[in-house]
Amino acid sequence: MPGALRRVEGAATLLQQASDMLRADPYSGPARKKLIEGSRGILQGTSALLLCFDESEVRKIVKECKKVLDYLGVAEVIDTMEDLVQFLRDISPALSKAAREVAARASELTHPPHAETLARCLESVKRLAPVLICAMKIYIHILAEANGGKGIEDAAENRNYLAQRMADEIHEIIR
Repeated sequence: MPGALRRVEGAATLLQQASDMLRADPYSGPARKKLIEGSRGILQGTSALLLCFDESEVRKIVKECKKVLDYLGVAEVIDTMEDLVQFLRDISPALSKAAREVAARASELTHPPHAETLARCLESVKRLAPVLICAMKIYIHILAEANGGKGIEDAAENRNYLAQRMADEIHEIIR
């Protein structure tokens, strides 16, 4: 960012010099060149500043999405209701923050296909989250049953499938 800032500051100086020179001589060739260079520098510097800001926003979204992915990796080892409650306490704020930031980003994008992809992936994550929690709860209940946990493999497979689908959607958001 400092390079972009220096570029804008340098361009502003050129514009100031051009203004002073044009006041003294309205037909000055060097003043016009400085005016053009200053204008170009302002545009390029502003563009670079906006790009720095944009990259910063993207890094924030990626950071939050990676937090959610880390929590999803833990989903396979949860085997008690207490662990599930703690899992929910941990993943809920991260998921909410990621969803807020992704929604804000999607509304800012000017390229419709990218905005639509972000919105679609976000909706999919929002839809899959409660289904994953239910699948985890079913797995825990079957595991706790006294009859040997009949159907435990199917419940685990369903839970893992949903966690993987959710992770895939989050990876698509990051991409």
